[in-house]
Amino acid sequence: MQTEQPQNPSEMELVEKMQAGDKEAFNELMQDNIHYIENICRGHTPHQNMIDDIVQMVMLKVWRFRHQFKKESAFKTWLFTIAIHVTLDANRAEKRHHAGRLIQDEDQGPFIESVPTHASSPSEVAEFGDVLTIINMGFAELSLDHQTIFRLSFIQCMSYLEIARQCNISLGTVSSRIFYVRQYLLGLLSAAGQLKR
Repeated sequence: MQTEQPQNPSEMELVEKMQAGDKEAFNELMQDNIHYIENICRGHTPHQNMIDDIVQMVMLKVWRFRHQFKKESAFKTWLFTIAIHVTLDANRAEKRHHAGRLIQDEDQGPFIESVPTHASSPSEVAEFGDVLTIINMGFAELSLDHQTIFRLSFIQCMSYLEIARQCNISLGTVSSRIFYVRQYLLGLLSAAGQLKR
């Protein structure tokens, strides 16, 4: 079982200043971690020409969501979560030519984008579109940690062990978070009458 790395005292001081709105502290943190962020992005996208843009988006997210960082976890673990989330969104943004995609908002894209092209009738397409809407609206309400782990499992097809190592968390945590998301989304679909018996 992996444990969180202890915080660097000077790093934590910078984090606290950043959370208080200090942009100089934010800039220093990003300079210290820029290669770490770049390596994560490079390792999770085939679109190497987009790395600079993806890294910029990661830094913007770090600043925008700085208050969400919990000091009991390692800062690099939180950075990893954001970098993976942004990179996977960028990958999916490159595939938006699929039929029936949902419109992406400014913060994050839908979890599932496309209506299946094999649908046999307009009513089947419409029904699947309703399911997509429910899933994507529900997915957007999940925490960043839950979204990231679910994406790594179902979009990147990573094993639970790979996810645990990447996110520096236990296998049990990976399993419980994926189970939670599944049950949450199934509950939404059931409440909306979209689950066939």
